[in-house]
Amino acid sequence: MQDLCSLLFELSNEDRLNILHELKNTPMKLSRVSEKLGFTVPETARNIARLTEESLISKDTDGYFHLTPIGEAALQFIPSFEFISKHKKYFKTHTISTLPPEYATSIGALKKSEFVNEVTATFFNVEKTIREAKEFLWISIDQILASALPLFVDATTRGVEIKKLMPRNATIPSSIMTLANDPAFERAARAKLLES
Repeated sequence: MQDLCSLLFELSNEDRLNILHELKNTPMKLSRVSEKLGFTVPETARNIARLTEESLISKDTDGYFHLTPIGEAALQFIPSFEFISKHKKYFKTHTISTLPPEYATSIGALKKSEFVNEVTATFFNVEKTIREAKEFLWISIDQILASALPLFVDATTRGVEIKKLMPRNATIPSSIMTLANDPAFERAARAKLLES
């Protein structure tokens, strides 16, 4: 536990995180890191020493600092923490524990997403996304939006690959099931464009 706390402590500093992000793009000497981030040389040296001690970065024989595999791995998880901290208010009343683990652990991929709290705006965004899809559309839902079914038909006709993830216990009203029985969906499934 002490190792974890030590790692999280070093990653909790904004200056050290900025150094890691810079070194992710290209190895640099201490003076270049200092110049690039606008830090003093002693301040940069102190932060680099801490990152080196934690094995997040290392120095090669030419004096360039670069991320270690530990540093690369740590940076891959930062977006998830950023996303959760940005949406703390939402996560006070919502859990990710019901998501499949592979989705929960990659929640950082949503870092650049926009939170929408209005139902009509959400419907509009869903329908717009389906209309604009060019290659694939992967959707995780617990209900089917009836107004989107014709858009799914159009998308499969355009050759868009659609994958849908729904809970096994999802209840779909019979009126929507009738709409979902469109022969276009069966053709799309045979063409491997539709997967549930």
